[in-house]
Amino acid sequence: MFLTLATPVKKFFEKLPVEEVIVPADKGQLDILIGHSPILTTLTEGVLTYKTNGKIKKIAISWGYCEISGEDIQILAEIATAPEDIVKADVEAEIKASEKLIEEGMDPVDLDNELSKVRQGHAKLQTIQ
Repeated sequence: MFLTLATPVKKFFEKLPVEEVIVPADKGQLDILIGHSPILTTLTEGVLTYKTNGKIKKIAISWGYCEISGEDIQILAEIATAPEDIVKADVEAEIKASEKLIEEGMDPVDLDNELSKVRQGHAKLQTIQ
């Protein structure tokens, strides 16, 4: 299988050979192995986990799409953050700030945005653990 991950501003990798991919699909975690049926699904904030050359790697992603077609897995995420780009203290501060805003109350659109930031923050922390 081959994995491609891109955001609107960066291509992380293209046709990376992988043995397994786990994506945070909108309706739950999706484990992709060789021979998986073709599918197109939406993604939510979470951790993209993949196994390449026997090593497990992780990247935090936000909302996006995953398409499985033949041996190709293509992921387009709004945001993707590699572990080396994550500063734990900064992420914890961002989560705390969003949680404070949520507690203070806001309109539904802003609430959804802040909840998304919290989920993305937790995904980043899971990526570096």
